Amino acid sequence: THARARPISPRAMSLRDEFIRHGVVVIPGAVPGDVVERCVAQLARDLEHPVVQPESGTPRGASLSDPSTWPSGTARRVIEVVAAEEGTHWRDVRESPKLREALDMILGEDAWTVEANVVDAERGICEPRHWYCPVTFPEGNEEAKAAALKAKAIVARAEQSEKRRKVSGASGFCTPAPA
Repeated sequence: THARARPISPRAMSLRDEFIRHGVVVIPGAVPGDVVERCVAQLARDLEHPVVQPESGTPRGASLSDPSTWPSGTARRVIEVVAAEEGTHWRDVRESPKLREALDMILGEDAWTVEANVVDAERGICEPRHWYCPVTFPEGNEEAKAAALKAKAIVARAEQSEKRRKVSGASGFCTPAPA
């Protein structure tokens, strides 16, 4: 006998259809902002000082806050950053109820997993590499400057939040994160 499949809700069909049509869906609030900021801060560090060595031909040492270090012209403008499981932010992303619900709707319940990247920092490798973050750099100078300022602000907020988290963990008191 075959188990009866649960009917797919109209919301799930809509989300799945949008993904099929556009290849991407936006899920507002899927991951809390402070978690996103910590992910961006780690990606910024890994982009500038990669733990896992990038593919050959991939520019190295790009700083999100310094457009002069960004690839331009004929250089490859997409850098693949392999982020190690570090801190709690990647676990928070994987365990986000809104993200899990959306992935269940798009791919099917229990039809997906998001594995952690375990990195051997001494050897600079990640085997197996479960996922990576493609970072694409803008070409235009004005666009680059605006993106750099935004990235710098996000990284600064994440660093400040991490400092507060360490202080509050040591003292038992919690201080609010900056807006």
